[in-house]
Amino acid sequence: MNIVVVGAGAMGLYCAGALAGVSCNTVYLLARGEAVSGFAAGEPITIDYGDRQVRRHDVAVIDSFDDVAVPVDAVIVAVKSWQVREVAGSLAPLIGPQTLVLTLQNGVDAPLEIAESLGAEHAVAATCVVIAQRTESLTVHCLGADAVIELGPVDRVDRPTRELTRLATTLQQAGMTVTVNVDMPRALWRKLMLVASYGGVGALTGRSTGETAADPESRGLVESAMHEVAAVARAQGIEITDGDVAACMAVYLGFEPATTSSMQRDLRAGRRSELFEQNGAVVAYAERLGVDVPVHHTVLSAMAPGERSARAG
Repeated sequence: MNIVVVGAGAMGLYCAGALAGVSCNTVYLLARGEAVSGFAAGEPITIDYGDRQVRRHDVAVIDSFDDVAVPVDAVIVAVKSWQVREVAGSLAPLIGPQTLVLTLQNGVDAPLEIAESLGAEHAVAATCVVIAQRTESLTVHCLGADAVIELGPVDRVDRPTRELTRLATTLQQAGMTVTVNVDMPRALWRKLMLVASYGGVGALTGRSTGETAADPESRGLVESAMHEVAAVARAQGIEITDGDVAACMAVYLGFEPATTSSMQRDLRAGRRSELFEQNGAVVAYAERLGVDVPVHHTVLSAMAPGERSARAG
């Protein structure tokens, strides 16, 4: 496949490096600054698994789409949630009739923004569970297993298209665990239930998942936050059950103890984060639907001043 990955953060580096390992793929990574200059100087993209490292020199690290052979088969949007709308407007030159645009963001709105800009027939919603942190401009540290991805059309449909099945197969060949799901709204809200809850409480307490899980009060806050998201989803007709909450709690409790969410790390470092797109989205949907979400409201209220400062600066 001819694939463009947009964004050279942790997810972009991971996806580009993994997909380049599939022999029939041509992979471009849209980056900027040190990532572009480092690759031009001979530095590879490196996925560091701790016990082993995967180095890829066969990704084209670019700072514009000028040299991309178009149309491409797939675009993977690996920027932060708050950047998706702006990125969507730049993708039109890459898009052909069969091109798919995959969103990996936490939150529920990114695939809708792609659909609005490029058409629902191109938008592929996805959830991705992987603990990845960029440690250098072209190096990503993968803590634990490779990515687990659910993907599907932005709207509920009866069956996946041939192009979607092909994309899923390519991701599997790259080492990821992939499930095609034709009910992605439910999957997106399940993922938001997980990341906004443990990440929000982690940001509020300044603690890792191992620390919040070990404390009955903070663990209870995470579980309460998950139930709040489930209630918001159900108010929209999206079936999130108590069993789904239990499953997400099991994922949270099974994380490596040092795990923190990317939102939590960004907030701690004073960088612009996905606070408004995660906990803020839960609160916004809840207000429209008349659902009480006290934990998420507290997280948003406590962390918003720092977030606004980061966005202003």
